[in-house]
Formats: sequence, structure tokens, C-alpha cells
Amino acid sequence: MRKIAEENQLSDCPAELEVEGAEMVVITNQAMHNGACGILSKKALNKAAKMLGCEFEANGRHMVIIPSSRHEVICVADSGNVDDMKMLQALISSVNEDIVAPDGDVLGNEPMLYDGNKIIFMKDRAYA
Repeated sequence: MRKIAEENQLSDCPAELEVEGAEMVVITNQAMHNGACGILSKKALNKAAKMLGCEFEANGRHMVIIPSSRHEVICVADSGNVDDMKMLQALISSVNEDIVAPDGDVLGNEPMLYDGNKIIFMKDRAYA
């Protein structure tokens, strides 16, 4: 596992990216406490997207941000498949209800998309 740390310019929350292979990137901080604030750093998001091969202009692929908990988010490349997004949303809700909620650390129940400029909240966008 490779770690890349950078300072988040928007808050005191340094964003740390952990990479396993090229399929998933976890954004958190050194303390792994309240590390989801790393998504406030466009630099961290762009670095994660690059690691996942999400070259926005070249292939139009978004990066999916999974709200794991308030301590971290998981980033993966968007498959472009609507059914994958529906399944992912159901998985997030289930994990939040069964595992994350008892600790009070739920960040959200919907996946988010990053298009290279902004985060798109899926509840504002139809899956179909």
C-alpha cells in the first residue's frame, strides 16, 4: 500500500490518499479521524482521480465517491453502468444501517460523482 499525504488548504484536515492496486483510493487523514473532510481538497480529489485513470476530458469517466464514514471516503472509477450505481447506493445504505450508524459516524447514504471540477450529489440526479 502506498500513501500520499498532502495538506488540505481549506481546513486543518490534511488529506491522505491510500492506494491499493489501481481500483480504489481511500481519502482520510493521518489520524484517520474526521478524515472525510479531505474531499474539500480539489487537489486530493484530482490526485485520486488520476490514480484511478479518470481522465475526464479524454474518456468522460467520473470518479465515484463512496461516503464510507465521517472518517474516510472511498473513491472508485465510474463504470458508467446505471445498475452498478443503484447497487452501490443500496450497499451504502445497508452498511450505514448495520455497521456505521451505531457509532454515529454516517456521512451519507448516496454515492457522489466527481467530474474534475465539482462533486455531484446523486440524490440531485436520476439514476436512469
